Amino acid sequence: MTSKKRLFELKPAYFYHLLFAYVLVSILWWSYLLIYNNRQNYLNDKALIEEIDSAKDENISANNIYQNFLRKQILIIIEAVSFFVLVVLGARRVFRSQQKAIELARQQSNFLLSITHELKSPLSGIQLTLETLAKHKLPLPEEKRFIANAMDDTRRLKKLIEDILLAAKFEDEAFLVAHNKFNISELLRQIVEDYSLKTNRIKHQIDSDLIIRGDENLLDMAIRNLIENALKYSKSNTEIDISCHKYDAYIKINIADSGPGISNKEKELVFKKFYRIGDENTRQQKGTGLGLYIVKEIVKHHKGEINIEDKQPDGVVFSMSLPLFLH
Repeated sequence: MTSKKRLFELKPAYFYHLLFAYVLVSILWWSYLLIYNNRQNYLNDKALIEEIDSAKDENISANNIYQNFLRKQILIIIEAVSFFVLVVLGARRVFRSQQKAIELARQQSNFLLSITHELKSPLSGIQLTLETLAKHKLPLPEEKRFIANAMDDTRRLKKLIEDILLAAKFEDEAFLVAHNKFNISELLRQIVEDYSLKTNRIKHQIDSDLIIRGDENLLDMAIRNLIENALKYSKSNTEIDISCHKYDAYIKINIADSGPGISNKEKELVFKKFYRIGDENTRQQKGTGLGLYIVKEIVKHHKGEINIEDKQPDGVVFSMSLPLFLH
């Protein structure tokens, strides 16, 4: 199915290249004909002058005829080159637009597949829990476990919906974030404490009393998304290192994992909406391709930057820089 789909995507590309080649050959052919005909006209006029011996007339002198021939040749060449360059640039622009459209369609298709799975999974879990509780009288510990699982699925579903709504808000140019003063050191410590209840894989080094301006809830979401991403792609026996330090007029938050890493080619692509490494039918990890896009948009709306650096011997470091509030 995938190979057949790719074949249909390539057919318009083949036609496009064929048409492009035809236009270029046509330009070269007609340019050659114009240059050739202009030269033939010059040779005919020159022969005519020599035949009627009218070289003394300045208006039809051999020199004037040659200058006129040369001027026409230059104009033909300039027009041919200009047309050639415009066609090449235009074709290149159209081809890139077509490739972007195909890539966007593929990413949206992946997104629909992933979002269908991500929505179906927690809903199925909640439905199963409710049916079990309705049909059976379970011991209290077992009942609490089922309810806890249903609550986890509900929180997962809520986060998914919030991500989709937030991604849609970023499309609105009028969207603004709050710029309240708050202590990001305390926010990071609270996040680390929350994750410490679930796992012992988190290590941290956080400078005290770092004050910034921004939307605390959005930055909380961005940091948690990066931590979830690190936990998801790292081996279960490896640690996640979180650090936050002050550098002149900004702070830098680093979240380092020991996962498989990200190729240089995909370090920018992973921040695009719907983009996920690999194909939806073959990849192992869950996700919608919105997490890192949301992170980058949140950082951008706080006038900050986010980069991906390689970590030795393996893994990556997501480095988030934010302006420090200066008293």
